[in-house]
Amino acid sequence: MITIFSETHRDGHLYKASINDASVYDQKIDKYFEFLENKAKSVGFELEVLNRLSGLTYLAETDEEHEFMIYGVPDFWEWLHGSR
Repeated sequence: MITIFSETHRDGHLYKASINDASVYDQKIDKYFEFLENKAKSVGFELEVLNRLSGLTYLAETDEEHEFMIYGVPDFWEWLHGSR
C-alpha cells in the first residue's frame, strides 16, 4: 500500500512557489492523484490519499512501491508540464 499525505504533498510541492503556482496546483491535484492511483493499480499496487499532514509526502510499505514512486511516475510538476 502506498499512502500519500495530501497536505504534506501540497506543502512540499509549493515550497517557495508563487500564488499562481498554488492556484494551478489546487486546480489540478485531484487529476494528478487520479493519475497516480490508475498508474499504481496498473502495476498491482494499491494507493490511497489521506487529507492530512505527516513527516513524509508519502509512505510506501515495500521497496518496490517506493521505487515506483521514485522512478515509475513523474512528480506533480513534471506530470503537469508533460500533459499539456
